[in-house]
Amino acid sequence: MAQDYFYQLLMRFISNGNYNKKDLEHRINVMYAVGQLTDEQYMNLITQLNPPAPERSEEHTSELQS
Repeated sequence: MAQDYFYQLLMRFISNGNYNKKDLEHRINVMYAVGQLTDEQYMNLITQLNPPAPERSEEHTSELQS
């Protein structure tokens, strides 16, 4: 299935880390727009490309305020 091929290819780019973030995000958006990625695949790729910032613990936050 083409969706799986493109998904695996894009995941490989992300895992290798050798990419232009803006360019790869554009490619992911285009592939999603033309139906080459499922909703789940799209969300997973975008999350991998833009991982959420780690949450600060309350202990660490209070140390910074001291």
